[in-house]
Amino acid sequence: LTILQSLLGPLIGMLVAGLVIARLTRPRAQLRFSDSLIIAPYEGGRGRMFRFVNESIRDLTNVRVSVSLSWIETFDGVRERNFHQLSLERSDVPFFPLHWTVVHPITPESPLRGVTPERLRDGNAEILILITAHEDTFSTRVSVRQSYTWEEVTWDAKFSSIFIESMDEHLAIDVERLSRLDRLPEGTTRTAPAAEGPIVV
Repeated sequence: LTILQSLLGPLIGMLVAGLVIARLTRPRAQLRFSDSLIIAPYEGGRGRMFRFVNESIRDLTNVRVSVSLSWIETFDGVRERNFHQLSLERSDVPFFPLHWTVVHPITPESPLRGVTPERLRDGNAEILILITAHEDTFSTRVSVRQSYTWEEVTWDAKFSSIFIESMDEHLAIDVERLSRLDRLPEGTTRTAPAAEGPIVV
């Protein structure tokens, strides 16, 4: 028993230490998201948008975004929570060095057609976001989850420019401008354009 303990003791200690170190050094994507999700003018209609930046010095490649809508709908007088996959203007990029504004165009085919602030509130809506990417330093896949509730949706606004001119006259981004908004006249996006079609209840 003494010999067995002398052999297994160090092995178990090294195994536990290895697991802890592996857990602490596991690569993670360090993404920073805008404080709110906005409904903004987009190509003559409206779009639901958020943006994010890579705060890590590690490069991310093959970045893919998946966005889902979760809210309550009424069918035959019965209210139930349903999930919808939202189509995006662009769902993936091969290389992600700066920032990305993710846009869901609100079209007649969108589950958000005709949406209003009241509809999001009554449906207790939530936007669920999953971002996956390839982290080059450790050559592995990483993922980040984010969500916005109906209370975190901003209307009648658009994102301000995030770009600045650096001292060496190169174009750069200012992370502190990530959530900065330009306000639009009231009703610009709160009121659904007729081209979107009827409101979904």
